[in-house]
Amino acid sequence: MNAAVYFRDNPEALDDPAWHEGLPKDIVDDVRKSLGHPDRLPYYQLTPARRLTLAHNFNRLREAGVTLLNGTDSGIPMNFHSHSTWRELDAWVTDFGVDPMTAIRAATYWPAVAMKVESQATCCATSRCCSASTS
Repeated sequence: MNAAVYFRDNPEALDDPAWHEGLPKDIVDDVRKSLGHPDRLPYYQLTPARRLTLAHNFNRLREAGVTLLNGTDSGIPMNFHSHSTWRELDAWVTDFGVDPMTAIRAATYWPAVAMKVESQATCCATSRCCSASTS
């Protein structure tokens, strides 16, 4: 689900202090003001056209055997870092039909492999847990 639609339909998410933790009040106020009309932002004017092919292209990559890693558009308007990863994982599972464990591994284990720190990534034999630590 795109961030503009999510926040339009769930405005209470903007009350979550996580997105503005540590920011000065004037910046928080400026960001809140900028969110008044997300439909006017160029990014969100283009997004609906791209959504039509997104699921198709995502599934084509999966069918081709590509190992997909979780990524987000954090930092674009209304896509706060505190919300973007879980919303991306939700889209993989809900919109694209990805198994939840596969989605979790795409956000933890496979990025660790890509960064060549797989020795710090663990996944249980039962596939019920998976984590990566970079500490």
